[in-house]
Amino acid sequence: MRQSNFYRPTRQAQIGIIANFLNALQKVVRAFVPLLIVFFVNKRIELSTSIWVFVIVGAFLSLGIAYLSYRNFLFYIEEQTNSFIIQKGIINKSKVTIQLEKIQQVNLNQSFINKLINVYSVEIDSAGSKDKEATIPSMDLVDANVLKQILLDYKSDNQPINNTTISESNISTEHHMIETKRIGVYTLLKVGLTTNYLYTLGVILLFFNMLYDTLVNKFAIEQYVNTDEVTSYVERGVPPLIIIYLLVLLILAILVVNVVRTFLKFWDFKAILSRETLLLSHGLLSTRNTIIRPERVQKIEVEQNYFQKLLDICSLKISQVAGEDTTNKKTGLQIPGCSAREKEELFNILVGSAGGDYSIELKHNYRFLGFRIFLLIILPVALFTWFFKTEFTVAVYSYLIFTYCFVVGLVLYRLYRVGRLYVSDSFIVIRKGVWDVSHIYIQPHKIQKIVVSQLWWQQSADVGSLQIYTAGGIISFSTTRYSELVQLRDKWLYQVESTVLNWM
Repeated sequence: MRQSNFYRPTRQAQIGIIANFLNALQKVVRAFVPLLIVFFVNKRIELSTSIWVFVIVGAFLSLGIAYLSYRNFLFYIEEQTNSFIIQKGIINKSKVTIQLEKIQQVNLNQSFINKLINVYSVEIDSAGSKDKEATIPSMDLVDANVLKQILLDYKSDNQPINNTTISESNISTEHHMIETKRIGVYTLLKVGLTTNYLYTLGVILLFFNMLYDTLVNKFAIEQYVNTDEVTSYVERGVPPLIIIYLLVLLILAILVVNVVRTFLKFWDFKAILSRETLLLSHGLLSTRNTIIRPERVQKIEVEQNYFQKLLDICSLKISQVAGEDTTNKKTGLQIPGCSAREKEELFNILVGSAGGDYSIELKHNYRFLGFRIFLLIILPVALFTWFFKTEFTVAVYSYLIFTYCFVVGLVLYRLYRVGRLYVSDSFIVIRKGVWDVSHIYIQPHKIQKIVVSQLWWQQSADVGSLQIYTAGGIISFSTTRYSELVQLRDKWLYQVESTVLNWM
């Protein structure tokens, strides 16, 4: 029977030396990339000798760093202070101490290199830090699970775990695991075909712009392409059929890139319920295992567009304690491809039923459009006219102005029509979006601060804005009835003070 004891100084898995070596070698190669470029550009340098010297020195350097990193990395649980300690460093020694009661989350992840040698990295988050508090780069899966169980089972009343030695059999029999969702290839394909159009378009345009600049700088294009003929061809007008072909190719490229990104990120996605916690596992080249504890969920965002509504799928984005918006976007707390039934089941696990009577509904005042039209349409058009009108013919100028005003005006009107604030006794829901419409759910007892504001020119119209601060981020709703917002603020503050529920 395999046993693990983390109450004495422990090293990583021995095979982790290989992972450390490959990671260090990767860093060395990146550091010497400029030197390699010089080797290839300068023809007078003997490439064969230089490259072999580089490879040998880099390999020995990486191997030495990997071994010393392994030898100097120790972690253990200190029973006297009820804390988890990590000691590391080759030249600059460091010691990280985390109180067990403050540990919020323990994630098991596999990078591409770790997956090759079948080890996991353990990432530990604690309250009060938006970054990863500590990381153990290489652990066997069984040992990683044992450590995760010990850290997450620690009681908040400073009672350490009774059994200091936990075996693999205890892990497998002690916890009943229920798989609540698994995403198959067909669902991933649907998700990839219906999401992130604008983001992928921006990535593709940026890639081709960088590629064009690189080719222009490295090669004299005039030697291979007659630029005068190209310019005259464009000035005569590109045939509509060519434009259609280019649009079709661009759309296909967007869809292909979306599908590939979705498969890489969410391959073999599993949501597993274990001991009242939800474990998310996904990834093709690198695997992420993220634990979601219901009491630490601060807000849930349900996102869906028109195509996804037809296919009965939506995406759940979850924010936990100490998760800023930028941090949450990087942590992978996302469940794609949920049907309406699966969404309700996950809601029941995380925050309870989201149904009920939403007795209050607020919408944007028409003044929501006024300032935004001035800022996003009138002002840009005036600046464009002032600086660039003489650069275009009247027909081209009119076409550009009309297209810009129509698109931006349509987006603003869509935001105005979609925006809603719904309130029930158990939930606050904010609806927003243009193409992807999202519903953000928070529970009143998890509110940490409320700001109701009103500009001086909004007083006569009884218009104001709302900002709600939680440990998982900020949500806002602007340009609606100020008197209603004040009443809701008082109601929510009373609920925060009077409830027996904890915010985490």
